[in-house]
Amino acid sequence: MESTITLKNIDNLYVRKIYDQHEYFHRVVDIFDESESAFRPSKDLLSVAGQILHVSMLIEYFLSGMFGSYEGLTPLSDSELGFMDMSWTKIADEKDLHQVLDPARWSRPFMASTSVIEALKLFDDVTDKAAELIGAMSLQDFATAQPPINPVLPPEKFQYPDILEVMNDHTAHHRGALVVYAHLLEKDPKMPYFDLKKVTGEN
Repeated sequence: MESTITLKNIDNLYVRKIYDQHEYFHRVVDIFDESESAFRPSKDLLSVAGQILHVSMLIEYFLSGMFGSYEGLTPLSDSELGFMDMSWTKIADEKDLHQVLDPARWSRPFMASTSVIEALKLFDDVTDKAAELIGAMSLQDFATAQPPINPVLPPEKFQYPDILEVMNDHTAHHRGALVVYAHLLEKDPKMPYFDLKKVTGEN
């Protein structure tokens, strides 16, 4: 499945970081077929679709920590308390997300929990929402903004750019997990940071 987002000239450094991570994620994860949505190395791990959905939900968690509750696409956008609300840990640790998501209220993440195609569409839209929220702030305001006092990312150590780095690092962590899944399925995922075949001139 190809990414629906085409990188243009993005002047905002922080928005560019979001879309760079989006591109890296797609370059690896696009190797999975819809038929592999339910694959997991063991019952104690997320499925392929579940890994992708988990990434999208945690992007919305980090956004809610910075911006408060907003009209997002997953349950973790819906927290007035941001990083002070620790209830997110239960859903973040849930291995069978389709069993805990309300299909009436959260139809898209519910479908994404069992479908690579739907999970990647959701990831694209969550990425766009992150770019919209962060891009609405001036570079200076974003660079100096801090979350309220909280037990997760204390403001004395984490300004908004630091939170963005943690958010992107979390996405990269699960991208790495999906590389392992791909190898277990005897697939050869692309290098995330550039198209190696284009660089080497291979077909």
